Amino acid sequence: MNEFAKKALKVALILASIGGVSAITVSAVNLFTAPKIEANRKEKEKKALNEIFPSATVGEAVEIKQNAYTSLLKYWPVQIGNEDARIYSCSGKNGYGAVSLLIGVYGDYSLGRMSIIDNTETYGQTLNQNYIAPYQYYEDGESRQTALDNVTCGATYGAKLIKGMVEQAVAHYKEAR
Repeated sequence: MNEFAKKALKVALILASIGGVSAITVSAVNLFTAPKIEANRKEKEKKALNEIFPSATVGEAVEIKQNAYTSLLKYWPVQIGNEDARIYSCSGKNGYGAVSLLIGVYGDYSLGRMSIIDNTETYGQTLNQNYIAPYQYYEDGESRQTALDNVTCGATYGAKLIKGMVEQAVAHYKEAR
């Protein structure tokens, strides 16, 4: 074996060793942190459920069959006095990041409160200030619908993503009846 081949083999073995050690390290860290991350996500989701309909009785989660066209993950049936409602868990992504949220939908299909679980959109702060915050300000479904429809906020793609997820939740609720 010539000198160049020996040198190339040595470099390849060193790089393969570094890659192997790195892979094992990342796997080990994931093994220890994944349960904590999942527990934190569930706790955040539980807190958000209570924010959507504070005085309601929330039932057990119902998984939604996934396909390529839906952002809906699951929903919780909700009882507010004598009125039925649902809380939907939605998750979507676009070229600017991802958003996961919970949205309340009343029995008359009007919109309830929204709680953002994760927002990794590039313009996430703009999305929060100019789209999500105005939506949260309103207490009635008609004003919330108007705020939802106003996607020109400086983070239009993120707003359209949220609007689409909320519309899917309302459509799913309507189909179920």
